[in-house]
Amino acid sequence: MKITKLILLLSALLSLLACSKNGSEPMGPQEEAWTKDESLRVPIRFSSSTFTQVTKTMVNEWSDMDEKLGVLALNLGGEEGLASGSYDIYLDNEPASCVSDPDTGKDMIEFEENKYYPYSSDRNLSFVSYYPYFDSNELEYYADSIVVPIPKSEWGKHDIMYASAFAERMYVKYDGTSYVPAEKDVDATNYYDGFNATYMRYLYKNGLYDSNMPHLHFSHKTTCLMFEAFLKEDQMSGVAA
Repeated sequence: MKITKLILLLSALLSLLACSKNGSEPMGPQEEAWTKDESLRVPIRFSSSTFTQVTKTMVNEWSDMDEKLGVLALNLGGEEGLASGSYDIYLDNEPASCVSDPDTGKDMIEFEENKYYPYSSDRNLSFVSYYPYFDSNELEYYADSIVVPIPKSEWGKHDIMYASAFAERMYVKYDGTSYVPAEKDVDATNYYDGFNATYMRYLYKNGLYDSNMPHLHFSHKTTCLMFEAFLKEDQMSGVAA
């Protein structure tokens, strides 16, 4: 078998489907034109990440991540998402780096090119990221996993961490001028699904931006180890051909 498949374990993905950058900290949206002008695109950013050590790893903080991350964004079409195949890929294995913001000194995610949320309010993006990044355009998507094909020459070189971020459904009511937060089954007249430009502007206008941005919680996962065993020539006696 020329290529082995390294599976990123995304059990959290399925459990959260039914409920449904460039900075590590919010970067002052009140100072940016997109917050008032809805014809402008909204940049994709992430809030600060946390790391949960599940297996031994040398990466404990953003500043320790000296290689690129792989970032994916899936539009989950319907409550079953990947499980029903009703999704499309918005960001497909985009490389990103962890860098330090020279103005704030904070660590942040930086894409090679600026990325923006889609305008459409029915685009419900969920983010998945893994580290270290592997340059491949042949990722495979299944109901319970995303598979990154790793060539045999790279076996043993990848110790995967992954993170996921899912937008919470925001229930709203109309106050005569705009939609404002509401409680489900109490006074809600509508809801917003995110992440998309409409959703992010709604969060900002209602003081919810800082706490509801995509927040990547990295966990370290044991990967599948594969071995090839060979008999030495001096141990071949008595072994049937």
